[in-house]
This record gives sequence, structure tokens and C-alpha cells, in this order.
Amino acid sequence: MSPDRHPGDLTHVAAYEFSNDFRYLPDDSDGYVCPAGAHIRRANPRDALGHGGALTRRHRIIRRGLPYGTPLAPGTEDDEDRGLVFVCHNADIERQFETVQAQWCNDGDAFGLGDDRDYLLGDTGGTGKMTIPVRGSSPRFIAAQPDIVLTRGSEYLFTPGIRALRLLASGELAERAE
Repeated sequence: MSPDRHPGDLTHVAAYEFSNDFRYLPDDSDGYVCPAGAHIRRANPRDALGHGGALTRRHRIIRRGLPYGTPLAPGTEDDEDRGLVFVCHNADIERQFETVQAQWCNDGDAFGLGDDRDYLLGDTGGTGKMTIPVRGSSPRFIAAQPDIVLTRGSEYLFTPGIRALRLLASGELAERAE
């Protein structure tokens, strides 16, 4: 989403371009519109790490959160199992996923935030707060929140590359096995 426009204002560009084509530099280098510690900025810092966004592009992943369980009605509680399954696709686990997770989300140094970690993902071992810069004033700090993300497991699954898919599709492997 663009921090400068209402999400429903799609009068000037296509919906996808409007909602996903924005940058942080040079207009929001200090994080006044979207704080440097915000999950959206940590998970995809776009051009915020400098170099015209080239550094961020090296670490891009395709990601999606898939909900499971029935939605919980506002103001109610129950013991039903529900949440999100996080799925991502990348070519190099260490360079892409693990950089986003370990350096951008779980370490504030890349954004000049010291021990502040991603506020949305939980802050075990960090400061527990989120720093919000304020123009012309001291920053505000949002106090620690209880963890809202509970990791219940993880798997690394591998997809064959294009060359292997072509080989499988050609039937050549079946001929070799006979």
C-alpha cells in the first residue's frame, strides 16, 4: 500500500501498481510516514537500504500468507485452531529467505534500530518495543506486546529447476530407468 494515498483511491493507476509500487527514498528516509521498524518496511525495504534498491532486489522472495481455520468474530474468543501458513518461494534460501528473516526482521541493525526487532513477528531477545520517529520531537516508543506469531513448525521444500522440469517432461528419465 502507498503511505501517501487512501487504499481505495485507484483513479490514477492500475490497482496493482498503486498498491505495490512505492519507494521510501528520498521522501521518507527517516521513517516519518512508514517507520523503519514497521513489518512492511523490514520484510521488503525496497530502496530504503540505499543503492537504488539493488541490494533489496538481491534478497526478494515471493511470499504469501494462507489462512486456515474459521474466522473469529470480533470481540469473541474460543479454542479453535486458526492462523496463517507462511509460504515463500526463492532461488537461494540463505541469500533470500534467511536474510529477510535473520537480518531484516530479527535484527534492527540494518535499519539503525539496534536491538529492536520486527514488532509484528515477536521480539524474543530484543528490546520489545517499536520506535516511531516524530518530526521535530523525540521519538515515541510503542511498548512490547505479547507475541502474536507462534511458529509451530517449518519445512524447507525444494522445487526442481527449469532444466530438471524439461527433462522430466521429455520422458527421458523414464526411458533411462527401463
